[in-house]
Amino acid sequence: MTAAARILVVDDNDDARLIYAEILSVDGHRVITAGDGEEAIAYALHTSFDLIDLCLPKVDGIRVIKELRSSPAAQYTPIITVSAGDDSIHAAALAAGADLALEKPCLPDELQAAVRSFLDRDCRRQGKRTRSH
Repeated sequence: MTAAARILVVDDNDDARLIYAEILSVDGHRVITAGDGEEAIAYALHTSFDLIDLCLPKVDGIRVIKELRSSPAAQYTPIITVSAGDDSIHAAALAAGADLALEKPCLPDELQAAVRSFLDRDCRRQGKRTRSH
């Protein structure tokens, strides 16, 4: 079982943001939410996260990904995007630096499995050490 992690959930839709936060909280993760790109960047640059779940409009989401990837504070934090867009939107998110692009709506099991996969991979890469939060 993946250890509890600190996850930033970003979605401009209040209901979706709360639902995604609840889905991830069920696994014991500490979830912080942001409603827009500016808030997400501010959090990510000042708080250490194990994973970022980003659900923003194409342009804003791509800008946030690029800004996070250019910052030492969030450069290596896994980013999962969830978008209702077509393949070009998913490709743009991956090209900007996202680690995984999921289709919206995303089933709870699919999101939980993706998060576990990245957290497990990160734990193995760190030699099973835990991050200090």
